Amino acid sequence: LQDKSLALFNVLSPYAHDEGASLLEQGTPQNKAWWWLVSNPDHFSIEDVNKTVQKYSLVVLYYSINGPYWTRDDLWLEGLNVCFW
Repeated sequence: LQDKSLALFNVLSPYAHDEGASLLEQGTPQNKAWWWLVSNPDHFSIEDVNKTVQKYSLVVLYYSINGPYWTRDDLWLEGLNVCFW
């Protein structure tokens, strides 16, 4: 798990406004999204940076607007293709 989380951090941190600090700060939407991806390795590929960053961005959005508490989530974070979220 450590190797994958570090590899994912190295992919995502250049796209962060704070060089990845928010990924490491517990409880932030960025941190929750990072750990969600690490915990669901089928949902990201280190080799496919564009899709990984796209999925990470959508998961950050989900956590930023209280997605876990939605009464209707329309299958967010379900399935591998974000087009169906």
